[in-house]
Amino acid sequence: MSTFPRINCSICFGWLDGSSDAASTSCGHIFHKSCLSYWFSQSRTCPYCRRSSSEPRDVFFSTAPFDQNSCAEELLLALAANDLLQAKIDRLNNASPSVKVALLDIMNSAPAFWEKMVLNLVNKITDVLGSQIAP
Repeated sequence: MSTFPRINCSICFGWLDGSSDAASTSCGHIFHKSCLSYWFSQSRTCPYCRRSSSEPRDVFFSTAPFDQNSCAEELLLALAANDLLQAKIDRLNNASPSVKVALLDIMNSAPAFWEKMVLNLVNKITDVLGSQIAP
């Protein structure tokens, strides 16, 4: 199971989320607004680092609903798609030697093919020019 960081109030050790009001000290540490207000009624230092601090500043979190089941379903779909892509890669890698041989044959025969095409064009141009020059 994976983990992700969560912000907690180091005064009450509760989680800070979008549903609770939060405030920060001038040094930037964040707490529940009610916890920090109570703390400031006793002391004008940051509860975390003990630096002198001014009035708390309100902090606003941008949050969105999180549906863990939906995320799990999306992850399973992504894993299935990944498995399909890996199977395609494996098939292409297995077919790769024969494809490489075919491509090498084409590449090796290409210069001769183009040389023959150019010679045919030169001959046609020579014939056309020759017929225009001849009386």
